[in-house]
Amino acid sequence: MLNKNIADTEFLYRGIIEEWYDKENNRISSAAFKDKKGVSVERDGNRLKAECVKSILSIDRKPPRKPFYKVCQLLTKQVREKDVFVKYCPSAKNIFHSEIHNSENEIPISPSKARTLSGIAKIF
Repeated sequence: MLNKNIADTEFLYRGIIEEWYDKENNRISSAAFKDKKGVSVERDGNRLKAECVKSILSIDRKPPRKPFYKVCQLLTKQVREKDVFVKYCPSAKNIFHSEIHNSENEIPISPSKARTLSGIAKIF
């Protein structure tokens, strides 16, 4: 069982569809961090990076949802330093599922915070 509090030292992983990736500049668009239901991520939960990436890429995204093109990684401490809220939201299908919200009481991330998160995310 995972601790419900995500440690600052844990990494968060997010699947990136091709439209959210700027190939010319090798960077993620802020659109990758805009979701009115909360930005879905997986916490590392003491897993190796390769295991986390494999887990994200194996998610069955049934049409009309597009498959993931890349995976990005963010350090929880850096995310929190950007004044956003990281919430552990395990599901029956995924005990590592978590979300990034604008604040503890507001779900959609502001455009400026989405840009900031896209700037600190590392791409695989």
